[in-house]
Amino acid sequence: MKAVTKILLSGGKKNEDGREIKEDRIKTFTINKNEMEYFYAIIMDGATGLGKNNQIEKNKTSAEWYVDFVIEYLEKYFRKNPEEKIEKVVKQIILEVKDAIEVFEKENNIKLEEYEVPSASLAILRTEGRDTEIFLLGDTETIIGYKTGKIEKLENPNQRILNNLDQKVLDKMVELSQKMNKDVIDTRKENEINEMLQKNRSLKNKENGYWTCEVKEEAVNHAVTYQLKNKELDRVVMATDGFAYKELEKNAKEIYQLLKEKEARKIVNEIREKEEEDKKCNQYPRFKKSDDLTLVIVEF
Repeated sequence: MKAVTKILLSGGKKNEDGREIKEDRIKTFTINKNEMEYFYAIIMDGATGLGKNNQIEKNKTSAEWYVDFVIEYLEKYFRKNPEEKIEKVVKQIILEVKDAIEVFEKENNIKLEEYEVPSASLAILRTEGRDTEIFLLGDTETIIGYKTGKIEKLENPNQRILNNLDQKVLDKMVELSQKMNKDVIDTRKENEINEMLQKNRSLKNKENGYWTCEVKEEAVNHAVTYQLKNKELDRVVMATDGFAYKELEKNAKEIYQLLKEKEARKIVNEIREKEEEDKKCNQYPRFKKSDDLTLVIVEF
């Protein structure tokens, strides 16, 4: 790799004590073993449970606890076993998380509803010698640029399903805002919206729903993986859904090209400026003014 660009920004949400909440995570590291070099880039976008039981560890949302638990395990394991199959390692950590949540339930004499269990979208890029593997579980986005000039947004069925589910809720928020003469952002607290979100969240890791990193190891069987040749790659862009480039009226290919022409931080700042201008979410309907944003660019 020539260079790696990393950006992680909070969406600005704070807890009761005024601490800034960050539910995205990013890790990049290199390991040399048996005369082979391995490079890892891992991003996560946590989703706190929707309900009253949304804190497993003190001073953290359940999503913060979840992404910390998972990404620290992944780094620790891959540093020792960089060649291990990604699917195997992710299944192992899911079982570890499941055990930890069962302990929490037992200690507090509760049983989390499906929509209360924290989860996260997970994307892992690994280079091994001349090859690159990409593992996608959830709704992260990956754009590949090739040395031939071709630009490709990787197909991710789970991202498409989640986007469709979210869009139905956003359409309802717009409808309510018009009926109730409210800003779109203010309809987020309506019972009808909360019920729709809980229903959608209850679809995670089910055959008729979507698949993401949570507490069911079978979800890994529905991850999307890609095998690529380093010599063919120009760069790989990986991002969580907080990298809302559609607010800049760009598609995937256009934003990839813009990231080559312009400093990534400046583009991220432009997105944040657009969100601030539309802080009531009327022009670009969304669930909050700004989401956590993670962006990784790996140049080959």
